[in-house]
Amino acid sequence: MTSRQGTLALAIFGCLLLALTGCKPSPQPCVGGGTGPHAVPTPVNIVLNRTGTLCGQNGSVQIIDVPRGAGIIWRSSNIAPSNQLEVHFTTGGSPFDSFSSSDGSAITSGPTNGPVGTTYYYTILVVDGQQCNNAGAMGIIMR
Repeated sequence: MTSRQGTLALAIFGCLLLALTGCKPSPQPCVGGGTGPHAVPTPVNIVLNRTGTLCGQNGSVQIIDVPRGAGIIWRSSNIAPSNQLEVHFTTGGSPFDSFSSSDGSAITSGPTNGPVGTTYYYTILVVDGQQCNNAGAMGIIMR
């Protein structure tokens, strides 16, 4: 084999190697840097904000993707000692029922366990001590 043929064969092999390794799904980032089947997914941060009687999460009215098994940390964009925070889901119809913080601190859930692809809407959402009129338009979806 000539030098040119060897170089061409090496280039083709390198391109194939790069293409094939790029086909693997990337692992879910996890707490502690692990990626194995028993690693704990990184918690999902949801920042709740209120403008008048309307609320949003992470900057807009939206459903937030939550990897199955990840915890959720809800916090107000306006953290203050007197700002009550409450998150309620349909009783028995979601991975959890309700959470609250009477002093404005963040609320942390345990690991989520809902079926992948299932959306869980809020039934009541209180941000900075005021109930949101659009709570049912927001929630989480298991991924």
